[in-house]
Amino acid sequence: ELKNEIPEYEIPDNGNLIRWVKDENILLLNTALTVKSGKSNSHQKKWDEELLLKICENL
Repeated sequence: ELKNEIPEYEIPDNGNLIRWVKDENILLLNTALTVKSGKSNSHQKKWDEELLLKICENL
Protein backbone atom coordinates (compact mmCIF):
# COMPACT_ATOMS: atom_id res chain seq x y z
CA GLU A 1 0.00 0.00 0.00
CA LEU A 2 2.79 2.45 0.85
CA LYS A 3 4.56 1.59 -2.40
CA ASN A 4 1.35 2.43 -4.32
CA GLU A 5 0.88 5.71 -2.46
CA ILE A 6 4.55 6.74 -2.41
CA PRO A 7 6.40 5.22 -5.40
CA GLU A 8 9.84 6.19 -4.02
CA TYR A 9 9.14 4.35 -0.74
CA GLU A 10 11.59 1.50 -0.18
CA ILE A 11 10.19 -1.50 1.66
CA PRO A 12 12.58 -2.41 4.51
CA ASP A 13 14.08 -5.90 4.57
CA ASN A 14 13.52 -6.26 8.34
CA GLY A 15 11.12 -5.28 11.11
CA ASN A 16 13.49 -2.91 12.91
CA LEU A 17 11.60 0.28 13.83
CA ILE A 18 14.50 2.15 15.48
CA ARG A 19 14.57 4.65 12.59
CA TRP A 20 10.97 5.58 13.36
CA VAL A 21 11.99 6.47 16.90
CA LYS A 22 15.20 8.31 15.99
CA ASP A 23 14.18 10.10 12.80
CA GLU A 24 10.40 10.44 13.05
CA ASN A 25 9.91 10.58 16.86
CA ILE A 26 7.27 7.86 16.72
CA LEU A 27 6.40 5.85 19.83
CA LEU A 28 4.46 2.61 19.53
CA LEU A 29 2.71 1.38 22.67
CA ASN A 30 1.41 -2.17 22.83
CA THR A 31 -1.36 -2.32 25.40
CA ALA A 32 -1.39 -6.14 25.55
CA LEU A 33 2.24 -7.07 26.05
CA THR A 34 1.90 -10.86 26.28
CA VAL A 35 -0.51 -13.60 25.25
CA LYS A 36 -0.84 -17.32 25.87
CA SER A 37 0.41 -19.30 22.91
CA GLY A 38 -2.35 -19.66 20.31
CA LYS A 39 -4.83 -17.54 22.29
CA SER A 40 -4.97 -13.97 21.04
CA ASN A 41 -6.08 -11.36 23.59
CA SER A 42 -5.64 -13.86 26.44
CA HIS A 43 -3.72 -11.33 28.52
CA GLN A 44 -5.34 -8.19 27.23
CA LYS A 45 -5.69 -5.70 30.03
CA LYS A 46 -6.30 -2.03 29.64
CA TRP A 47 -3.34 0.11 30.56
CA ASP A 48 -3.66 2.10 33.73
CA GLU A 49 -4.88 5.49 32.51
CA GLU A 50 -2.63 7.31 34.99
CA LEU A 51 0.45 5.47 33.68
CA LEU A 52 -0.45 6.27 30.09
CA LEU A 53 -0.92 9.96 30.96
CA LYS A 54 2.51 10.04 32.64
CA ILE A 55 4.12 8.48 29.57
CA CYS A 56 2.49 11.08 27.32
CA GLU A 57 3.45 13.95 29.63
CA ASN A 58 7.11 12.93 29.39
CA LEU A 59 7.26 12.80 25.63
